[in-house]
Amino acid sequence: MANGNPENATSLEHVAQHERKLLDDIESANSEAAQIVTDARREAEAIAAQRQGDLDAEVSRLRNEAESAQQAERDRILQETQSRVDSAKSAAESKVGSAVDEIAGLILPNAGGHA
Repeated sequence: MANGNPENATSLEHVAQHERKLLDDIESANSEAAQIVTDARREAEAIAAQRQGDLDAEVSRLRNEAESAQQAERDRILQETQSRVDSAKSAAESKVGSAVDEIAGLILPNAGGHA
């Protein structure tokens, strides 16, 4: 087994080729892993964007429902208040009419047809 032995050279070449293949396999695996990570990030970003869109739509729907409920409550309060105002106005008008009749009866002579 001398240093210049062709068998040793062939074995060394075989080991070197095997090493190169292993290094190429490692490089290929690293490249594939990097691509998988990139694809996973893109997919995660797309899912996050979709979820954000869904969340924004839900928030908008809830806001619209809340605004509708607030408007309905305002309308109910306004209607109730208007009803109270109308009732108070009617009561005041009837009291004014009675008061005018009483004052007129006190001031004016009896106009019951005895003229």
